[in-house]
Amino acid sequence: MTENLVFGIRPVVEAIEAGKQIEKLYIRKGAEGQLMTELRDLCLRHRIRTQEVPVEKLNRLTRGNHQGVVAQISPIGYVELNDILERVPEDETPLIVLFDGVTDVRNFGAIARSAECAGAHGLIVPLKNAAPVNSEAIRSSFPSAASVRSATRSKRSRQKATRW
Repeated sequence: MTENLVFGIRPVVEAIEAGKQIEKLYIRKGAEGQLMTELRDLCLRHRIRTQEVPVEKLNRLTRGNHQGVVAQISPIGYVELNDILERVPEDETPLIVLFDGVTDVRNFGAIARSAECAGAHGLIVPLKNAAPVNSEAIRSSFPSAASVRSATRSKRSRQKATRW
């Protein structure tokens, strides 16, 4: 997981501004200051959820100088459901696999491999209560997670898709 971590206030801000997709953003409980306020405002603007955690959790994630901030970067790119649907050839019926209650990364990998074999055009992964799409999940699904269109994590997109 360490290959997907960015730590320190400025590096995390730069990752967000560069359009990196943040899976989780951990902020030390009670962290204050101008830079921390700017980071929180940036997270609000980009709709990135933050989680306040004890400093011990941050220290377990990295031995580097985290300055009270650690971000987990997504190893795959997420897209909106409409982007997936636009890529489906007109002569095909879209096949989208919806993950619900899958919390084990190896199960995620197995389902992603099966989805690829079935010709799925995309995967929908929930934001909460789901297996993290981390390097272990990618390894267990390889090459499926990389070849099936990127997943969307938007509940609103899922609701829109049920209307078509």
